[in-house]
Amino acid sequence: MNLDSLYYFSEIAKDLHITRTANRLFISQQTLSNHLARLEEECGAQLLHRKPRLALTDAGEEVLTFARMVCHEQTNLRDILAEIEKQERGVLRFGASPLRMNASMPAILPDFTARYPRVELRLVDVLSAGLEPMVIGGELDFAAVLSAAPDSALIADVLMTDPVYFCVSDKLLEKHYGDKKEALKEKALIGTDLKELVRLPVCINETRLGNDIRTGLEEAG
Repeated sequence: MNLDSLYYFSEIAKDLHITRTANRLFISQQTLSNHLARLEEECGAQLLHRKPRLALTDAGEEVLTFARMVCHEQTNLRDILAEIEKQERGVLRFGASPLRMNASMPAILPDFTARYPRVELRLVDVLSAGLEPMVIGGELDFAAVLSAAPDSALIADVLMTDPVYFCVSDKLLEKHYGDKKEALKEKALIGTDLKELVRLPVCINETRLGNDIRTGLEEAG
C-alpha cells in the first residue's frame, strides 16, 4: 500500500474538501484525486461519499485509523533512523560469562543508561568459549571473555585483570600440615609460594580458567 496515498488520504479527511487540502499541501487537485482513486482501488472499497459533500464511508473510517497509525509510525521511524545516524539510538549486544556479567553489569548499567538513554543493551550470558564465535558470527557486537590468545578475526583489548585466590580450609591445612598450619597462614598474609602447599590435593575444572591455573601451577613447579 502506497504510503504517500495513505498520507494524502489522512490529510483529505481533515478538511473533507479536495481543493482546500490541495492548496494547503501545495499540490494540484488532480494529484490529490489520483492518490485517492489509487488508494480506493488498492482497498477495493469506496472511502469517501462524493455527494452531497465529501464524507467518510465506513470503510474510509477504518482506513483513516490505519493511515494515521502508519503515518505516526513512519514519523517515529524517521526520528529513530536520524538518532541512529547520530549514534544516539540503537541496540548493542553484549556477552559475558554469568560470573563476569553479575560482577560488572551492576556497576556499568546505571552510568551507561544515563549517558545513552535511547540505546538498548541486550545481554547474553554464555561461557567464554562460546562468546568468541558469536562475535565473529555477528550474533554479538562485543563480549568480555577470558582468553589468553584471542582469535585473529577479533579486535581484542585488555579490559581487566582478575586476581585468583587459592583458598584452603583450616581443617584441610591441619590434616596435611599439622603444626605448620598457623605459620603457613601467617605467611599467606604477605604471599605464599605455592610450592609450600604441594601436599594439598587440588582438583581443577576443565575450563579456560582451570587450564590457565593448571598451566600456572606447572610453570611454578
